[in-house]
Amino acid sequence: MLILFLVVVLLSVPSVSAVGAVAPQQAKNVSIAVKGNVAYVHYLQGVLSQNSGKVEGAISAFKKAAELDPENAFLRVELLRTYIALGRMDEAIREGESAIREIPGNPGIMSILAEAYFYRGDYANALTMFDEVIKLDPGNAEAVMYLAMLELEKKPQRAVELYKQYLASNPEDVEVLQKLVDAYRRVGKVEELLSVCDRILELTNMPNILEFVFLTRAEVYEKTKQWDKSVESYVNAIMLGERYGSAVNEVVYAKLGVLYYDLKKREDAKAVFEKLLAHAPENKYALTYLALLAEEEKKIDIAAGYFEKLVRSTKNADPKNVFHLAYLYGRLGKNNQAVEMLREAVRLDPNSPDYHYFLGVGYIDEKKLSAAEHELRRAVELQPEYHEAYFRLGVVYDQQKKFDKFEKCMQKVVELNPGNASALNYLAYTYADRNIKLEKALELVNKALVLEPGIGAYIDTLGWVYFRMGRKEDALRELLLSAEKEKDFTVYGHIGDVYYSMNQYESAYEWWQKAVSCAPEKDKGLFTGKIEGAGNRISPGTAVRKLLKRYESNQKTYIALNGTVKIHGLPSGEVSAVFNFCTPRNFRVDILGFMSISRGVVVYRDGIIDAYPGAVNAVASLPEEQMGALLKTITSWLNGDIAGRYDNPGYGVKDNKTVYTIGDSGQYAVLAKAGGLMHECVYTDELYGAVRIMFSGYEYYEGVWLPSKVFIELKKYNLRFTLSFGSYVINQKRDDKMFLLDNYKK
Repeated sequence: MLILFLVVVLLSVPSVSAVGAVAPQQAKNVSIAVKGNVAYVHYLQGVLSQNSGKVEGAISAFKKAAELDPENAFLRVELLRTYIALGRMDEAIREGESAIREIPGNPGIMSILAEAYFYRGDYANALTMFDEVIKLDPGNAEAVMYLAMLELEKKPQRAVELYKQYLASNPEDVEVLQKLVDAYRRVGKVEELLSVCDRILELTNMPNILEFVFLTRAEVYEKTKQWDKSVESYVNAIMLGERYGSAVNEVVYAKLGVLYYDLKKREDAKAVFEKLLAHAPENKYALTYLALLAEEEKKIDIAAGYFEKLVRSTKNADPKNVFHLAYLYGRLGKNNQAVEMLREAVRLDPNSPDYHYFLGVGYIDEKKLSAAEHELRRAVELQPEYHEAYFRLGVVYDQQKKFDKFEKCMQKVVELNPGNASALNYLAYTYADRNIKLEKALELVNKALVLEPGIGAYIDTLGWVYFRMGRKEDALRELLLSAEKEKDFTVYGHIGDVYYSMNQYESAYEWWQKAVSCAPEKDKGLFTGKIEGAGNRISPGTAVRKLLKRYESNQKTYIALNGTVKIHGLPSGEVSAVFNFCTPRNFRVDILGFMSISRGVVVYRDGIIDAYPGAVNAVASLPEEQMGALLKTITSWLNGDIAGRYDNPGYGVKDNKTVYTIGDSGQYAVLAKAGGLMHECVYTDELYGAVRIMFSGYEYYEGVWLPSKVFIELKKYNLRFTLSFGSYVINQKRDDKMFLLDNYKK
C-alpha cells in the first residue's frame, strides 16, 4: 500500500528540474529530480514529521533526502530553514557552508545561510553573504531587507538606497516605509523623511503607525526648532491615544510638557504635567517640572513637597534632587531638614565637592564648627581650586580663634581668585581688628574697593584701618560715609569709638546709642559700658538738650497716626472715640465708632475747630475754648511743639540715675537717659492753663521710639483723655544728622 501511495503522489507532480529556495508548503507544486524518487520520499516524510511536531524526525528525513540528492538546492534550503526555526544556528551554518561548497553560487542557499549568520550575530559574514545574493538576484526582496538592516548603523545612506530599491517593487509596504523614515533620520534628510511620513498617512490609519508618524514629526520639528509644529505633532499623538483608549504614553507627555516649559508656556506645561502625574504619581519629569513651576511662583512649600515625593519615589534617589530639596528647605527656614538632606546627598555622592561645601555651610549656621571644618576640608581635597570652600573654611577658623589657619585660608582664596573682594576685605578687617599688618590691611581693602566700589562694609574696614593707624580724621570721614550706606551697629560702634578717642564724648554717646538701638540682643552688651563711660564725661545740661532735640525730631517724623481716645470729665461722663491724625494739624475724632457721622465728628483742622451737626451733645456743647484746649494740646504734642519749651539753659537739671528732670516746679520734663524717651511733661499754656502729659509703652518702629499710650490732663477744665495708638506712618526721609549734638551747641 505504501508503494502504491508514493507512486500516486509521484505521478501527480509534474517533472521539473528546479533548484532554489522553495518553502515546504509549495512542495506540491514542485517536482524535484531524485535518484529513483527515494530522496523525494524522505522529503515527504520530513514534511509529515514537521506537521506532527516531530522535529528531530523531520531533520533526519531532510538530511537523508539531501544525502541521496546532494546537488538539490531545494532540499538543502529546507534543512537549513528547519535548523533556523529551531534556533540551532551553528548546525544551520555548518550545513549551509557545506551546501555552498557543493552547490556554489546558489542564491537560495546563500540567502538562508546569510540569515543564519544574522541570527547568530555574525553580522560581518551575514552582510557579505547578503551582498553576494543581491548581486546574483537583485529582485530578492528578503535579502534586500536584511542587507538594509545590516547597513543601517554604519552605512545609513546605503540602507536608504536599499529600502528605496525594495520599495520600487513594493511601494505600499508601510513597514518598510517606516524603516526608510528611520534611515532618513540617521542621514539627516529632513524633507525626504517628512515626505515619507506623508506617504504613510496616505496608506494607513492604523493607530500605532499614526502614532509613529506623529512622534517622528514631533522630534524632527523639535530638532529643527520648528517649535509650534513640534507641539502640534505631540498633541496629535496624545489625542490619538485618547481617542483609541490607549495607555498614557509617559514619554510623550513628558516631552510635550518640557517643550511647553522651554517655550515659557507655563500654564500649558503645568496642565500636561499634572495630567501625567495623575496617571503616574511617581513620574520624575512631572514631579521635577511641577516643582520648578511652583518655585518660579515663589510657592516654595509646594515645590518642596514635589521634591519630597521625587526623593521618596526612587529606591536610589538622585543626589541632585536631594541637594535641591535641601536648598528649598533652606529657603523655607527649615535649616535642620536642609542639613539632613545635605548629609544624604553626601552619602549618595561622597565625591561631590559641592555637597560637602554646602553641608559645611549648614554646619556653620548650626555653630557646629568642627563638623563644618571636616566637610569644608573634604571639599578642598576633592577640588583643590575651590576658593569658595577655602573662604568658608577661613570663616570657621576665624570663629574658632585659629588666626594662623584663618590667614592661610584667606590668602589661598586671594591666590586662587584675586578678584574676590570679600576675602580681601575680610583679611584687611581682621588685621585692623587685631591691630597688626596695617599697611597690608590698607593695601587689601583698597583693592577690594577698586573691585567693588561703594560697598559700605568695605568703607567701614577702610575707616577702621585708618583709625588703627592713628589717622582719626580720615577714619571719621570714611566711617560716616559707611554709615550712610550701611545701617549697621558695627559701623555705628566704630564711629562712637573714633569720637570717643577724639574726646567728643557727646557724639560718641549718640553713636553708641544708635548702635544699641539696632544691634541684636546678644550684642547690645558690647556698648553698655561704653555708653556709661561716655555719659559720665558729658555735662547733664548738654546731654538733656541733646535728648530734647532727639525727642522733638522723633515727634516731627509722624505723618499719620490713628487709634482710640477716651475723654474723662465731661458732664455726660466718659466718651470713647476713634481718632485719626495727619500732618499738619489735622485731627479728627469720630464719636462712638469709626465714621459714625450720625453720632458726631469733631475736627481740629489747621487751627479751626469744627463740630459737625448731630455731634454728641456732651462734646458739641463744650465751650469752644475747652474744645480748643483739648484738640490743640493733642496736635501740639503730635507736631513736636512741646519739647522746645524745656530747651532753656537757665533750667535746672536733676540727674536721677536713669532719668533727667529738667525745668522748675511749675514746668518740667522727665527724660530717660537711654534713648531720650520722655516719660512726663508739665507746662502752662497761656490760654488753657496747666497741662500734664504722660507717656508709656514705648515701641521701636522704623528707627523711632513711639509711645503706645499717652495720657493728657487739662486741670483748668477738669478734662482728662487717653490716646491709644493703633498704627503709625513715619517720615523715612528724616535727616539723621539732626541727632548730632554738634548741631545744637549753644
